Amino acid sequence: MEDVHRSIATLSPLLDDESLEVSREICSDDGMADYAPEIYFTAGRDALRAVRMAMLAVGLDDVKSALDFGSGGGRVLRYLKAAFPNAGLTACDILPKQVEFCEREFGATGVVSDGDPSGLDPGGPFELIWSGSVLTHLDEDKWLKALDLFSRVSAYGGVIVFTVYGRLVAEMLRSRENLLNLKEDQVDETLRKYDETGFAFAPTQWDGDTLVSRAWVCEQLDRFPELDLLLYLEHGWLGQDVVACTRAWHSYVPKG
Repeated sequence: MEDVHRSIATLSPLLDDESLEVSREICSDDGMADYAPEIYFTAGRDALRAVRMAMLAVGLDDVKSALDFGSGGGRVLRYLKAAFPNAGLTACDILPKQVEFCEREFGATGVVSDGDPSGLDPGGPFELIWSGSVLTHLDEDKWLKALDLFSRVSAYGGVIVFTVYGRLVAEMLRSRENLLNLKEDQVDETLRKYDETGFAFAPTQWDGDTLVSRAWVCEQLDRFPELDLLLYLEHGWLGQDVVACTRAWHSYVPKG
């Protein structure tokens, strides 16, 4: 047991580096800062922790290229900048002003998306892809297109880390503790679809809210045999589940 505690004590500073110098500048149009200012920087710190757990799982010491898919105004990107100062960063979002902020503040390459992952070319390959609270708002078609994008632009041996609304969020919705962005008359039908199929998408005034089960997520990952599942951490980020994969070297096919 003493050895276990010693191992945890060794790993903890690697996962939670409090010495990082993180930018405190916030984009004037950053809705996340207005919506929940008390967790704005916590969200970035916890995202970095999830990224580092995935890196540990695959044995990746550092990253030289990173894509924040759904970057907003850099809530997480600022932590990636601080943790991987030599990495080339790419900020992708549907909000041009927030992408421009990430370019100015963090030196990122900006990519403005029209919301359709299938038509997007963010560059790459990326050793790290982070996508927080994006697949939580996509319908099934775009959900799978996002996975396909991640697979296409990820580097072999790199990590892909994304978040989903899982069973904790479903139970909070069931108890009416948190309705997300749904209207009351949408809740029962959304939960019915989730309970029956493991997937439910309901349109909202903003975009939509999406519930997924663990089994459904793993079933979709099976469509991408080049992606190895590294972690499935329930309610690991802001109550959302964290899913981490790697584009495995066993799927590498040399050109020519």
